[in-house]
Amino acid sequence: MDGNDNLNKPNIRTEIQKIDFDQLTRMLNPVTMLYLNSILNRESRDTYNQHKEDISKVVLPPELIQKVNKVDYEKLSTKWYGKQVIEFAKIMEKEFPPEYLVNFYNNINDLFIYSYEHKHKELIIDSSSDTDAIYFTIGNFIIIDEDFFECLIFHELFHMASARIANGIIFGGFEQMAIDGSFYIGKGLNEGYTQLLAERYFGHIEGVKGRYPYLVKVAGLLEEIVGAEKMTGLYLRADLPGLINELKKYVPEDEILEFLNASDFIEKHLFEKDKPPSKDALITQSLVTINEFLFKLNVVKALKMFVHGELKDEEELNSFVSEFANKIGTDIAVGNHKYTYFSEKRANEMYVEILTKKMNEYAPDESTIKM
Repeated sequence: MDGNDNLNKPNIRTEIQKIDFDQLTRMLNPVTMLYLNSILNRESRDTYNQHKEDISKVVLPPELIQKVNKVDYEKLSTKWYGKQVIEFAKIMEKEFPPEYLVNFYNNINDLFIYSYEHKHKELIIDSSSDTDAIYFTIGNFIIIDEDFFECLIFHELFHMASARIANGIIFGGFEQMAIDGSFYIGKGLNEGYTQLLAERYFGHIEGVKGRYPYLVKVAGLLEEIVGAEKMTGLYLRADLPGLINELKKYVPEDEILEFLNASDFIEKHLFEKDKPPSKDALITQSLVTINEFLFKLNVVKALKMFVHGELKDEEELNSFVSEFANKIGTDIAVGNHKYTYFSEKRANEMYVEILTKKMNEYAPDESTIKM
C-alpha cells in the first residue's frame, strides 16, 4: 500500500492503530474504494430474492500473461507474515505445475497484508458480518483479523493465487465480478472450492477447517465429476468459462446457471440469523436446485461411462450412482432448522427420467442398456 515493505508486525500494527482505519480507507485510491464498497455492499443485495445473473455476462478471461516466474523468498522473509506466505508458496510450487501458477506468480511478491485488532472490525467490515478476512484483487492486499490470522490466511492466499483483473472485471477462481459491483457470479462455488483447497493442503493446522462446510461439500462433489486436477487448474487460472464448458458435457447451460445462482444465494443466506419463513423457503429451493443438479451430473456421467465400457454392468452403474447419492445426503441442519433437499424417492425418479431421456443419445444400440 504505502511501500513500507520492511515494517515488522508491531510497527504495522502501530501504524494501523495510529490511522485508525478511517484514514487507511481515505488513502486507498478511488478505484480501490469503489471495489471495496462493491464487495461490502453486495452483502445487502438480494435480501429477499434469489440472486440471479445471466450466463451471457460470464466473460472469457483474456490470455494469461506471466509477468513474474519465481517467488522472491528473500523479500517475503522480511515481512511479518512471511512465514505463512512462504509456507504457502512452497506448497504451491510443489503441488501444481507452472502453467497453473501464472496468477500466483504475478501476485505473490507484491502481496501486502494488514492485520487489525478485532475491536476495529466495524471500521473496515460490518461488525455483524461473519467475515474476518478479505482479499482485495485491486491493490493485491489482504485485511485480516489478527485473532484469526493462522486460521484464515491460507484461504485468503488461495484467493490471491487465483485472482486477476482485466477489462473492468475481477476474475477470482470460479467467481467473476464487475469492479462497480453491478454483476457477480460464482461466489458460492468459489468460496467452497477455495476452502476445500485450504483444508486439503493446510487442514493439519488448527482452526483452518470449518469454514463454509456445506459449500465445501458441494465443491467436493462437483470436483468428483470434473476431476481434481482439471478443476484445480481451471480454478487457479480463474477460468469459470472453462468449468462451464466442462459441465456442458453433461447438462445444458441454463441448468449450470441455475446451479451457480443457487450456490451464490446459499453462500449469502444459509447461516444468516433471524431469517423470515419466506427466506427459508428460498433457501430450501436453492438447496434442491444445487443437489438435483449434482445428482444429474453424476447420473449422466455414469451413463456415459457405462456405454464406453468403464462401468462393466448394470450393477456397477447402479452402485456408482447410489454411492454419489449417499454423499449428497438428504438434509442439513442449521441451528434449530432442518432443510430437506433430497430423498431416495426423488433420486429414483430422476434416475429413471435421465436414463430414459439419454438412452438413445448415448447408446445407438438400445439393447446394450439393461433397464
